[in-house]
Formats: sequence, C-alpha cells, structure tokens
Amino acid sequence: MIENKVNNIVSWMKEYLKNSGSDGFVLGVSGGIDSAVLALILKEYFSNNYWTYWIDVESSNEDFKHASLIFEQPDFKYEIIDLKKSFNLIKEELKLNEQITSNVKSRLRMISLYAKAQEKNYLVLGTTNYIEFKIGYFTKYGDGASDLSPLRNLLKKEVKEIAIYLGVPKEIIDRAPTAGLYENQTDEDEIGLTYETMDDYFSGIDISKEDKSKIDLKVYNSKHKREATPYPIFDRKREENEK
Repeated sequence: MIENKVNNIVSWMKEYLKNSGSDGFVLGVSGGIDSAVLALILKEYFSNNYWTYWIDVESSNEDFKHASLIFEQPDFKYEIIDLKKSFNLIKEELKLNEQITSNVKSRLRMISLYAKAQEKNYLVLGTTNYIEFKIGYFTKYGDGASDLSPLRNLLKKEVKEIAIYLGVPKEIIDRAPTAGLYENQTDEDEIGLTYETMDDYFSGIDISKEDKSKIDLKVYNSKHKREATPYPIFDRKREENEK
C-alpha cells in the first residue's frame, strides 16, 4: 500500500518532468517531515536530476540540526544559502511586525529556490500536504508557491507512513511539526488543532462540533489561497477561448 503510493508519486513526477522540458527538481529542506520525504524521494529516484537547499533566514538551530540529518545521507546533494543579512535589511527598511516578517521569510526562501531552479532549468517542488492546503496553512507566494506539489493529496498521517517507509530519521518523524518561522513555534499550537483531528475530519471520521467549526472556518477564510488570482470578466467569448 505505502510502496504503491510512493511509486505513484514517483511515476507522476517523472511524467511531469518529461512533459515540462525541464531537467530536474530543486527543493528547500526545512528540517520537517514533509521536505524530508521529498528529499529522500529525490535522492532515491532522481539521483542525477535534483538539488536541495538549506536557506537560512534567521532559521533556528533546531531546524538546521534536523535538516542536517538529511544532508548527512551518503552522496546527498545540497547547498547552504545565507540570507540573514538580506532579511535584516528588508526588516529595517520596511519596519514590519513579527507576523508579516514571518511571511517575508517564507517568500525570500521561495525567491531563492526559483532563482536556483531557473539557473539549472529545474522545477521547484512544493511540500504542502493535503491538510495544510485545505486549511490554508501556508504562505501565499511563499511555501505555497511551487511548480508541482507531490504531497498535495496526502494526509499528514500518510506523509508519516511514507517517511517511515523511506527511512526518514526518527528524530524528524517524531518532532512536533513546525513552520520554523519564529522561536518555539509549532503548527498545532498555531492552528489550534491537532493533525490527528484534522486527518480524521478530512477522512470522514466524526470529530467534535467545535473542532469541525474551527476547520470549516479555516477552509472558508483561506479560499483565496487555493484559487487563481481573480479578475473581472468583460468578454465571455474571450473567457471561453482561454479555457
């Protein structure tokens, strides 16, 4: 079952790459389970067609420690990019509050990944899973931006199952999920729900009315993140031609 899921993801990625005219993939490794899964898929199935990056934007030592568990894999391809100076200049110029600077971190990382991808004629891989996508737990034009998103249809528990199958280090699998945007941040604390509860909800399993309302509101409020940029329609015929 898990092997089939991995094979399906890999086959889909190979087909997408072939049809795109690109030569490979780039990936930002964060120290979390989602990027670790994709990193090991790249190493195992795309050994000649990938490159990964640790992009330091005032990132925590804990994040780097866990990312290093991936980088220490034999013959693993990675590069470290230090954007601390650039980030501090932006903060100083724009005088932003903490929440906004957190999103700037994510967007700076994605700018870097797209620059490297263009340099190599590669595609940018996104790490967003099904839960994060549905509730909008990603930065618009930050970690939500990518050329393809292989984990988009996987619940968090399915990502974990694949991580175990691929041999992702236990320290990464057992670590509390975090976006790494500020000190001591965890996804579940910020969201106000556990991934287990959200997995259950999107699997059709009954959860409390209170938790269901929380999830429904997050899905509704983040609708704009999942849709194309809106624009006014003046010519219906032209609109039909664009489809």
